[in-house]
Amino acid sequence: MSFTALHPDAGRLDATDPELGCGLAWSSIYKVRPRIPLTCPDCGHGVHARRSTRGLRHFAHDRQRPEHCELAEESMEHHLLKLQLAGTIRETDWIAELEVAAPDSSWRADVMATSPDGSRRIAWEAQLSPITVDDIQARTARYLDAGVETCWVTTRRETAWLGQVPSIRVDPEDDRWRVDDGVAGFDYDTGRWSVQPMPLQSFVTWVHRRALAFHIILPRYRRVHRPVDQDYARRPVLWTTNRSTEAEARHERMRQRQDERKKAWQEKQAELEQQREEREAEEERLRLEAEAARKARDERHRRLRNEHQELQRDLDTLVRRGRWALDDRRREHALEQRRLQEEAAARKREEQRAADLATGQAWWGVLSAQQRTDLNEAVTAAAWKELTTRAEIKTDELWPQYAYGKVARFHGRRPGVFGIIRPCPELAARCPDLRHERIFVRNAGEARLLVEAGLDAAHITDFGLPDFEQTALC
Repeated sequence: MSFTALHPDAGRLDATDPELGCGLAWSSIYKVRPRIPLTCPDCGHGVHARRSTRGLRHFAHDRQRPEHCELAEESMEHHLLKLQLAGTIRETDWIAELEVAAPDSSWRADVMATSPDGSRRIAWEAQLSPITVDDIQARTARYLDAGVETCWVTTRRETAWLGQVPSIRVDPEDDRWRVDDGVAGFDYDTGRWSVQPMPLQSFVTWVHRRALAFHIILPRYRRVHRPVDQDYARRPVLWTTNRSTEAEARHERMRQRQDERKKAWQEKQAELEQQREEREAEEERLRLEAEAARKARDERHRRLRNEHQELQRDLDTLVRRGRWALDDRRREHALEQRRLQEEAAARKREEQRAADLATGQAWWGVLSAQQRTDLNEAVTAAAWKELTTRAEIKTDELWPQYAYGKVARFHGRRPGVFGIIRPCPELAARCPDLRHERIFVRNAGEARLLVEAGLDAAHITDFGLPDFEQTALC
């Protein structure tokens, strides 16, 4: 698909022009019989006028076209960008022609813009495919040799040649094309260039009016800020106004004056540094002389000091030995005191355990054998009712950690402790493990004693057994 074709009589046709660029109507070539023999300006193969589903007028190659034809291989995105450029150029009252080639075929402009008086020509190149910087600079040089200005246009984000030749990056946003890279302004206060987005139509108008010119950035200012991408990029050249160019020149003159002052300051600092080095050299000479005198004096004192140190070492040795002996006696005394304290603590613990055992045994001693049996059977019945398993109770085993109560265990898939039977209230406060276990007592009186000892009543189960053994049947 292309927008230009060669007419056998009218010459070059431009499908984007209402009059096809030569005063002809579209109807004179579109679906007419007999068919007009139109040819492709690039490969010379036959083409015919077509209209896309969106109403876009263009020329399509006939069947069996050559394998390589640059116009036929261009993408739809490339065609739309050329159309946008041509339409924008025509809105500035300039003449826009698509796919204009040099007489010697050394170049072919995507869109050639010509001023109304014919004094200026600008080649607007839509460049979307990859190209090296060297190649695009060579193509730009060929345009300049022919007296044609250039501006390369792309929509790609990552473009190595952007800022190396007259170029811009455009972004179609809601059908409003915007230049978001390639045009910049210079801020004198910050001393840097910053990209300034603007509508494509405004950019083309300003370029045609020479309000914008392509400027070679001075070396120290080529790190250009890009607000759209929130980063910086190296830009040797860009489009800008005379005001920004003059601001850069003024800033460069200011920087040069600063450099000159800095250079003078550095020269002065170098002179002062030389004077300082000479002064330090003289001071070093005097220091070495004083050092030699000091060494001689120190040598005399060294011999005396060595003799004194030998006497002092002998004295220190005697003092250390006395201290070691004293420390040994102190350690032995401390060990003996610790041993006596540990024995006293052990005796106290043993006495406490004996007292606790006596208290626990006395607590159980008030019960008869029958009362103990009744209590065990009550716990066993409770376990069978709740867990459908029997509770195992060792009648002669009292547990100190449970205030000398007995432990009722159950067996099954997950064996465990069913509860603690009749812990001693006097010892319950000193048994923290007892607070998390279920407790079984004979009656409410025993339960009250345990509650007064600090246990939770919700964990205590009393079986309402009598305080005294029943000896007669009612």
